[in-house]
Amino acid sequence: MNRIFLATICVLLVAPLGAEVIVESVAKGSLAEKVGIQVGDRLVKYDGKPILSPLTLLAFEQNTVGKPDIPLELVREGARASIRVALGTLDIRSRPELKSEALKLYNEAVEKKDAGTQADLFQKAAKQQGEDIGGTWLTFLAGLALKNSGKFQEAIPILQAAEAAFAKSGDTAGQSWSLWRLDACYEGLRMPKERTAILERRRQLDEAAGRESWVADGVNELGFVASGRGDLVSAEGYYKQALEIREKLAPNSLDVAESLNNLGNVAADRGDQVLAESYYKRSLEIKVKLAPGSLDVAGGLLNLGILAWSRGDLASAESYYKRSLEINEKLAPNSLDVAGSLNNLGSVAEDRGDLASAESYYERSLEIKEKLAPGSLNVAKNLNNLGNVARDRGDLASAESYYKRSLEINEKLAPNSLDVAGSL
Repeated sequence: MNRIFLATICVLLVAPLGAEVIVESVAKGSLAEKVGIQVGDRLVKYDGKPILSPLTLLAFEQNTVGKPDIPLELVREGARASIRVALGTLDIRSRPELKSEALKLYNEAVEKKDAGTQADLFQKAAKQQGEDIGGTWLTFLAGLALKNSGKFQEAIPILQAAEAAFAKSGDTAGQSWSLWRLDACYEGLRMPKERTAILERRRQLDEAAGRESWVADGVNELGFVASGRGDLVSAEGYYKQALEIREKLAPNSLDVAESLNNLGNVAADRGDQVLAESYYKRSLEIKVKLAPGSLDVAGGLLNLGILAWSRGDLASAESYYKRSLEINEKLAPNSLDVAGSLNNLGSVAEDRGDLASAESYYERSLEIKEKLAPGSLNVAKNLNNLGNVARDRGDLASAESYYKRSLEINEKLAPNSLDVAGSL
């Protein structure tokens, strides 16, 4: 038996089987490993609350705050025990109790790589298991497999069935997470009205259960939906609600930085550059402190660069873009993020009248985009930019060639659009 486990364990009594999840794997170096949790342990209660399913455990892990640790009750070899666990993700894989035939099908599904086959096996396992929490969880996994592979239309009715079954069983965490995955399906299908309805339902559910972290995540997503339809007033309201919760739960965290960045985007879209810059700088300050040299930092620098460029401060824009590019080239070389930074630096050089540098940046950007996203609107934009540079230096033949190539893509992907009109 693990020595740390022995130091913290308190044996309670022989436990009857009931609401619990069975540990299938424990990640090396994880919180679970540090406190001695083992494969085969049955986790029964988290901070005194019953663990109905793996999704209930997930909810507890992500929404319990304000204390250094919690009691975790488990059953090992028929004996119930309690250990103290620090807050955070245990980093285990777990499942409910399953009947032998359902377990066999579940294990077979886990080994499959094809989402359709995996979903079919999960559904067969659910049928074998019946209408208990295990069967509901297996149904959820079937929908999740389809969602993760982009088969959104197929996933929706299965996730809806799982959500209804979780609601019937009283597992509100499973219900909430089913709604969250349904939202992802509607996002993939570009259905904002359905997204708003689902997210509002989930918000009410999580508020009633006191899952503040999930409330913040859902409200934040409602902000994205509102912003996407151009409702900046609602978007700002949602983002502020998310920020208020996040600052209470985890001040100066990356979640807070995300909310500040989102509010900066709204301010920028409204044309309030002063407010946007304030939000972006507060966000970047947190990111630099908690995740220096990360892609999150690169994104924050990019936003400040765009803002500086839009107000004509080319020196600041160039500095921000170069710092962003340096991080992207280190962490994601030859990526679309690198291509975007190169394109932005090309715009700065072009505005300064440095056509040679502008052309070099645009060509490097185009090379990456044609490799990663051939025939895309991003490629068309780069071709148009190169056409502008060729025109400004008097090379009309090259300019015409670039414009025609850009027009061909735009007419195919965005017929009768302003981009097509611009190329014409």
